Amino acid sequence: MKNLILSAREKANEGSFDEALKIWDVGHYMGFFHTDSKAAAVKQGGLLNHRKQHFIWNMVSKYNLCFIGLFESKKESIDIFLVRKLWPNLGFDFSWVPSVGSSGGLFIIWNTVLLQNIEMVSGTRWICLDFMFDSLSIRHILIYVSNLASERLSLWNDLLPLLIYPGLVFISGDFNEVLAPTERFNCLHYSPSMLALRDILNDSELVDLPLHGRSFTWQNSLSKSRIDRCFSSLSAKNIWRSSSLTSLPRGLSDHVPLLFQSNDKFD
Repeated sequence: MKNLILSAREKANEGSFDEALKIWDVGHYMGFFHTDSKAAAVKQGGLLNHRKQHFIWNMVSKYNLCFIGLFESKKESIDIFLVRKLWPNLGFDFSWVPSVGSSGGLFIIWNTVLLQNIEMVSGTRWICLDFMFDSLSIRHILIYVSNLASERLSLWNDLLPLLIYPGLVFISGDFNEVLAPTERFNCLHYSPSMLALRDILNDSELVDLPLHGRSFTWQNSLSKSRIDRCFSSLSAKNIWRSSSLTSLPRGLSDHVPLLFQSNDKFD
C-alpha cells in the first residue's frame, strides 16, 4: 500500500508540473520569462518529472547502457516503481544516496546480466560500485561534489583510498570544479581547488578522458564550465582502444549527459 501511495503522489506531482510548464510557455511568449528559466523550472521536478523519465528511458534504450549514474535526483528514497520508469530492461538492480530535502541525491542503475559480482559502498556524496565485466575487475565511483571549495578538498582526501585499486578505475559525475581556467567562462587563474583536483589525479594515476561534442557541460544565463567529466585508469584506453566520452543533447537539464562507450567486441 505504501508503494501505491508513493506512485499516486508522483503522478499528482507530474500533473501539476505539466501545468506549471504550460504557464511558463505562455509567460515566455509574452516576454516575462527568460529561456534559461525553463531549465531551472524543469530541474525543480527532479526524477518526478515524467519528461525526464522518458528522456532517461530513451537514452538507456538507444545506447544499450550497462549502467547509468544520475545526480541531483532530489529524492530521499528510491523504489522499484521509479526505476522501472527509467530502465527499459528486466534484469537490473540499483542503489542511491538520498537527497537532503530537495537538494542533491545520487542514483545508479545497472544491468545485472552484464555486470557480475557486484559490491558497493557509499558516502554522502558518492557511490562506489565494484563489478566484473568481460572478465575485467572494474571500480566505478559516481560523485556529486559540493560547490564549497573547503568541502571539495575534504572529499578529495576521503576518495583517494578508493582510487587505489588493482583493477580498472573510473570516476565520473559533477565535480563542481575544472582542471584549468579555460574550462570556465571568464576564469583567468588557477584556484587552490583546481590544483588540489589535479594533485588527486596525479597521486591516483588517473587520466582525464577527452570530451567530444562540446567544450562545456554545464551552463546558465551567466556562466558555463566543464564541471561534469570522467577520469579513468591509464590502462583502460589500452584495453578499449575505440573507447570515447561523448556529450549528448542537453535535454531538460542544465547539465549535459555524458556517454562513455566502446566499439570493441566482447566475448
